[in-house]
Amino acid sequence: MKASLEAIASFINITCKKPKLLFGGNKRKNDKLFMELAKSMNWPRCPHCKFYVERVSGCNWINCRCGIGFCYKCGREAKSCHCMECVSD
Repeated sequence: MKASLEAIASFINITCKKPKLLFGGNKRKNDKLFMELAKSMNWPRCPHCKFYVERVSGCNWINCRCGIGFCYKCGREAKSCHCMECVSD
């Protein structure tokens, strides 16, 4: 679930004029830049929640924040992954 700037601002008690100063006023530009970065870094997405993940080192097994575990190499959950050697690249 995506939180709006207003919801985040109200949660942290910021007046309605400040959210754009705090979070930037150009969401579309920031989203586009993030998508370009994710694509250039070949970051996979969780097969369940579609959240981008980055593996810096270690095992290819990812435990996403949504609770699903999946393989960083192929993007599949354990029951359908055939490359689960769990080795570092």
